[in-house]
Amino acid sequence: LKQLSDNLLEFRNTLKEHGKWEDTLVLTYSEFGRRVKENASKGCDHGQASVHFALGGGVKGGFYGKYPSLSELDHGDLKYNLDFKSIYRSVVQDWWKVPVPSRLSGYKKVDFL
Repeated sequence: LKQLSDNLLEFRNTLKEHGKWEDTLVLTYSEFGRRVKENASKGCDHGQASVHFALGGGVKGGFYGKYPSLSELDHGDLKYNLDFKSIYRSVVQDWWKVPVPSRLSGYKKVDFL
């Protein structure tokens, strides 16, 4: 995460230097989360819930969704409470300002832009 944050900070600083920060939206995505319980090699196996980061001049900072419960698990996985497709719907609707495609219309928009 340090390498990611260092590079995103450098990217942000460069965009601000060139007056492009307000025109930029950066989203991170990970295709897997981590399980709560430690595995045999002292690590964590792949899980369902993950985190996404949004950066840009138009992003309203904050934590969106709910903190997951460590006691109410789904077969050892955290239960996600904010579907990534809701984030995509928000980008389509609020950033790109184009009609929301039907495959995203059933997901609630997240007010982070």
